[in-house]
Amino acid sequence: MSPLFKITRVLFALTVVYCTPLFATETPPIKRVFITQIVEHPSLNAIRKGVIDALAEAGYKEGKNLTLKYQSAQGQPSIAAAIAKSYAGMSPDLVIAIATPSAQSIVKAFAGRNVPILFSAVTNPVAAGLVKTLDKPGGMVSGTRDFPPIPAQYDLMIKCLPKLQRIGVLYNAAEANSVSILQHLTKEAASRKQGVEIIPSAVSNMTEIRHAIYALKKKKVDAIYLPNDNTVISALPTVVGTAQQLSIPLFTCDPDSVKNGALGSVAYEQRSLGLLTGKMAVRVLAGVKPGDMPIQMPAETSVYFNRETAKKYEIPLERISDDLKKAGNHKVHYF
Repeated sequence: MSPLFKITRVLFALTVVYCTPLFATETPPIKRVFITQIVEHPSLNAIRKGVIDALAEAGYKEGKNLTLKYQSAQGQPSIAAAIAKSYAGMSPDLVIAIATPSAQSIVKAFAGRNVPILFSAVTNPVAAGLVKTLDKPGGMVSGTRDFPPIPAQYDLMIKCLPKLQRIGVLYNAAEANSVSILQHLTKEAASRKQGVEIIPSAVSNMTEIRHAIYALKKKKVDAIYLPNDNTVISALPTVVGTAQQLSIPLFTCDPDSVKNGALGSVAYEQRSLGLLTGKMAVRVLAGVKPGDMPIQMPAETSVYFNRETAKKYEIPLERISDDLKKAGNHKVHYF
């Protein structure tokens, strides 16, 4: 064996010793997070963005250690069910469902499977059959709720319309969230003993909305209130246009609807709801069981006004805003 060959062998051995780690390290597995929502809408999209932002802040980056899959049900429960069924066959690490119909479809499709599920933008998860209790959901399901601040919304309508006597509620009776809000608003009005009557007008699809608003006009409502109803909000241009045509002020649970023509709202900032859901998702990906986490809800609400709409109905926004700011209960935003 030549001296040169011996030296080469020694150098190679040293290279192996110094360049090989003492302990082999495995690349952390890529987490598979599947998201679905009932319909494409700015508020729901903001929630989804908040979820993804919270994951990114925790170090989960798509293409690095995270695989994201997203599908919209385009407002159709049948499509929501099909998406849920397809997701159930793909073994995700976590499924996030935005809005009640999508959450119901996901929970049904994953029944009996050991897959974590989080929901967001669900008004009443107990009434929707998603969890047994808010404090101790149990099983593999938890999430965030957006039950509206009914007393504050009622106060806002009274402040804007002091002579308010009849409130029409436009909703889809098939959506558990909307039915729950209608019931709470009715109880709130009865508890105030101001003689304000709540008049429901149900629709089963978007094509019925104009007729439903005209029916409320015939019943001489002074305002129309929109709950967190996916069917109604999906047809917002029709709702706003028809209500303004008939000179009926429109109040809503959804701040983006105010941006697009409704008069006012007391609501949660939608991205904050998504961030809250995303922080729960980070805990789930770290191994926390969803059912051990209480259902969460944002702590703060804000008041939203549309200046042009208020001007149309001669609403003294400045005075109302000053009253709200003096009370110190809400931040006020204008569109």
